[in-house]
Amino acid sequence: MLLFDTIYSATITNICPDTPSCNCTLTDNTNLNIICSSTPSLTQLPTLSPNTLQANVKELHLISSITYTRGPLITLPTNICSYPSLDTLDLSSNNISGLLNTSELACLGSNLIHVDFSYNNINDIDLNFFKANRQLKTINLSQNNLTSMPLIDGEYFVDFPSTIISMNFSFNQIVSVDFWPLFVTTGNTMTIDMSNNLIENYTNTVPISLEQFTKTSDPRYFYLNNNRLNRLSDLLLEQYGACSTTNSISAAYFIVGISNVLLTNNTLICDCESYNLITYINDGINDFPEINNGTALLTQAICSSGQKYISTSFTDSNNCENYTLPNITDIFCSLYVNDSRVTLAPPTYWPTTITTTTTTTNAYETNSTTGTN
Repeated sequence: MLLFDTIYSATITNICPDTPSCNCTLTDNTNLNIICSSTPSLTQLPTLSPNTLQANVKELHLISSITYTRGPLITLPTNICSYPSLDTLDLSSNNISGLLNTSELACLGSNLIHVDFSYNNINDIDLNFFKANRQLKTINLSQNNLTSMPLIDGEYFVDFPSTIISMNFSFNQIVSVDFWPLFVTTGNTMTIDMSNNLIENYTNTVPISLEQFTKTSDPRYFYLNNNRLNRLSDLLLEQYGACSTTNSISAAYFIVGISNVLLTNNTLICDCESYNLITYINDGINDFPEINNGTALLTQAICSSGQKYISTSFTDSNNCENYTLPNITDIFCSLYVNDSRVTLAPPTYWPTTITTTTTTTNAYETNSTTGTN
C-alpha cells in the first residue's frame, strides 16, 4: 500500500485566492508574506488555501504592494486567532487606527514573541497590552499617534514578564514619561525607546516608592532624547520616594535607575532645583562607577547653559541649600524635615485595592489609582 504525503516546495505563492487584492507567499511552510493593494481596506487576514497551512505559520508580514504606501489593514485582524502558531507578527506600515485592543492577541498565548505595529495611526492601547502574551520579547509601536505611554498598575508591576527586552514608542506624540520601566524587575537588560516625542512631564502611576526597594534596578537603556524636558529635578526624589532625608539608600537606587536615561537634545535647565540630585551624585561618585567613568547614558545630558548636567557647578551653594522647591502634592517623601506635604504612604505592591489620584503641578504629575483588583 502506497502512502502519499503532500509535500510543499520551499516557497509557494498565490495561496489566498479568496482575497484577490492580496498575494500570499509561504516560505518553508512557516514564513507568510502578504502583499496587498492599498484598497480595499481590510479588517481580516486572508484565508489561505488550503486553510490547514495557517496552523504552521510562525512569521506573518503584511505590506502594501506599492512602495512608500501603507497597507490596507485598518484594525487588528479579527481573525488573528486562525493563525495560532504565530511568534512574529509584523503589521507595520498599515492604517490601523484608534485603540489597539491587544486583548485580542491573547488567543496566541505564549507563542507570540515579537510584535511590530510601527507606522500606523494607533492613538491608544488597552491595559492588557503587557498581559495578553506572557512571552513577548520585543514590542514596536514607533511612528504612531500615541499621546501617552503604556502604563501598568501595582499588581502587575510585581508580575511583569521577564522576557521583554525591547519596547519602542519613539516618534509618537507622548507628553509624559513614567519611569516604571526603569524599576520593574525582569532579571534582563531592557531597551526602552521614547525618543522624538513631545515629553515635558513626569508621572508615577504604579505608584513606585524607592524606599521599599532592596536592590538596584536591572540594566536598562532608556532613550528620552529629542523631547521637551526642561528639568531633571529634585522633585523626582520626592515623587518616587527617594529622599536621602528619610532613606539614603533609596536615593542611591533612584540615581542608579536614572543613570540609564539618555537626555540629549532636551533643553535642560540646571539650577538649584537639581541641587540635591547633582550633589548626591558627585559626593558619592565612587559609588556610581558607570557615571564616574562616563559610560552611563545620563553623563551625556547637557544643560542649556552648555555644561554637563552631572558637572553642574553651584557657585553659591548657600543659595541652593536654602532654596525651596516648587510645591507639588501627593509625594512619598520630602527633602525637608516634617513636611506636611507628604501625603502618600508607601504602596504594598501586592494590593487588594489600589488608590489613585492625579495631580499636575510645575510639569510634574503624581498618579495613584482607586479600585479593587
